[in-house]
Amino acid sequence: MRGKIYTGIRAEFRSFLLMLTFVTRIPAKISFEIQDWEFHRGIIYMPVIGGIIGVVLGIAAYLLQFLDPLILAVILWMVYLWLTGGLHLDGLSDLSDGIFSNRHGEDLRKIIKDSHIGAFGVIAIVVNILFTVALFSYLEPVYIILGPLFSRSGALFAMGFSSYPKNQQGLGKGVIEAAGFSTLLMSTLLPGVIIFLFYPTMVFLTLLLTLVGGLLLAKWITARLGGLTGDGIGFIIEVLQPLSLFLIYLVNLI
Repeated sequence: MRGKIYTGIRAEFRSFLLMLTFVTRIPAKISFEIQDWEFHRGIIYMPVIGGIIGVVLGIAAYLLQFLDPLILAVILWMVYLWLTGGLHLDGLSDLSDGIFSNRHGEDLRKIIKDSHIGAFGVIAIVVNILFTVALFSYLEPVYIILGPLFSRSGALFAMGFSSYPKNQQGLGKGVIEAAGFSTLLMSTLLPGVIIFLFYPTMVFLTLLLTLVGGLLLAKWITARLGGLTGDGIGFIIEVLQPLSLFLIYLVNLI
């Protein structure tokens, strides 16, 4: 019995470690043979990884509070970019180029797969940076933590109701197909417990709206692409992060 428990815990830790090294630049030594199913399973830990990113940003914001708010916000953005390697921004730009090009079918997919960034991709990244930096400059460190946590929870929640486009292959296929009840549980339970323990009750409304926003974005992407892709996940994360921070900003005004 103890052996099975140990094996199960070790498998979960390996899945977490694989996902951590894939979506962040946080150094972690991988000294074991990588199994696809372990990597795909790791998607349920996206909110945990978002929380880690958020805590790093929150600590940085707290330690650098003596700086001008705008300068601090720019530094926080650079820390965020270093932590994530801009991975999800790639999905934001690729999908923006494709979806806003007013193309359909195979032409749309070709634009998304093109390694070159277009005008819509540049605009999406610039708007994302400006909005996020502005919100970083206004919010207290304890609330900055919630942006990465909520955005990844919202993306994970959306994956639980989505499927990968039929007859297509991609890095995100196995991850999205692995999503299920456990992803729905993790995407709601973890942020919910954190809010209950450390934040005002009104922040629950922000989480709810972020989860709904993620689901609506996934449905919109599915309507255009026939399913949710890896780029779609990145797009949702980078849209939900400033959105959730903005909702938190509004809650603090009440």
